Amino acid sequence: MRLASICRQIIQEQMSIDGEAVPWKDLRLFKEMLLSRSIETYKLAMQEVHEITFFDRDILELISYDRHTKTESSMALKNAAQTFLYNKKVFVAPPWKEIYCNDNERKQTFEEAVEVHNSIVNVYLKYGREIIELPKTSIENRADFVITHIFY
Repeated sequence: MRLASICRQIIQEQMSIDGEAVPWKDLRLFKEMLLSRSIETYKLAMQEVHEITFFDRDILELISYDRHTKTESSMALKNAAQTFLYNKKVFVAPPWKEIYCNDNERKQTFEEAVEVHNSIVNVYLKYGREIIELPKTSIENRADFVITHIFY
């Protein structure tokens, strides 16, 4: 089982070189890098068909982000959303104020995070995904919840 995490990785890489591809500097460039990395990660995961892979983002989240920021989705993004198909079941961690915190990579307010979350859920539903909301509980209980939904 692998966890494919790229959003924070890109931000960390860009911050280490004082790069521009972070959401608060050059949103377009950040989204291009995120799409490119998402496609690359997806293709690598599909080569390992014997493993279960959890992605921290579906390419559809970039469409949601475009809607949230009122920017036009590129043709490359629209094509990728139709080409790289993830599982219909989507585990979504709801905003949780008691544990929410900002750091070097997360600069949004909690209220902005709620707006983004709602936008993501709406796009997933529009594209026929089944939303499975993770419970607000311990990491162990969340893991058990996911395993139950995958294997049973």
